[in-house]
Amino acid sequence: MINLERGLPPSDLVIVVDVSVATAFDREEVRDVYEANRDFLEKVRDAYLALAEKFGWVIVDGEKTKGEVAEEIWAHVSPIA
Repeated sequence: MINLERGLPPSDLVIVVDVSVATAFDREEVRDVYEANRDFLEKVRDAYLALAEKFGWVIVDGEKTKGEVAEEIWAHVSPIA
């Protein structure tokens, strides 16, 4: 059971799928107020990449095809399962 006063249990694995803002805009037609702001998205992307570096999270190249991204994610998840 999770006790929210003590925090969540530590993660076994965190995966960040990194996609450039340009690619995200090419892939998605409908955007909310935050997703429409390119500068904001660049800052969010930079923040997640910095967190990944700091905490040793896995970064997957989201510029690849869906199949390649899925394969890379499963390569990291399979040893845990």
